[in-house]
Amino acid sequence: REEDVDLADEDTKGYSRRKVEDLHERLKRINDSEADLYLSVHLNSIPSAQWSGAQTFYNPKFKENEAFAKAIQKELIRNLENTTREAKGLQNVYILKHAKKPGALVEIGFLSNPGERANLLKKDYQEKIAASVYEGIMDYLAEAPDKKE
Repeated sequence: REEDVDLADEDTKGYSRRKVEDLHERLKRINDSEADLYLSVHLNSIPSAQWSGAQTFYNPKFKENEAFAKAIQKELIRNLENTTREAKGLQNVYILKHAKKPGALVEIGFLSNPGERANLLKKDYQEKIAASVYEGIMDYLAEAPDKKE
């Protein structure tokens, strides 16, 4: 996206209501699409500034998810050179839990970490992230012949 907007109805009031509605709409778009895979991209933020690094998550309910997430994470590690985090399987994240097709969720960094927040604002760093995700997707597709269509 080009701006900080959510997918909640404009009449929905309250941060938590908007967040829930936004997540429901994202999931609906994933499940209603004809895509073979989905990728949900997010920014992390927590109360502590100590954490940093991009990380890719997947739900092991689809066998493709782990390979997809690991391919993306490998490229984030290689290109960004600031994270050693590994792709991690999770079953309790709403989108991952309820998606009816293979995919992954990428947290591209922590807004709560001042250094990482500064990097995330830089166009060249954003391009490195985008290139990493793209290269990870291409690596995954190259190894998954049935997903090349």
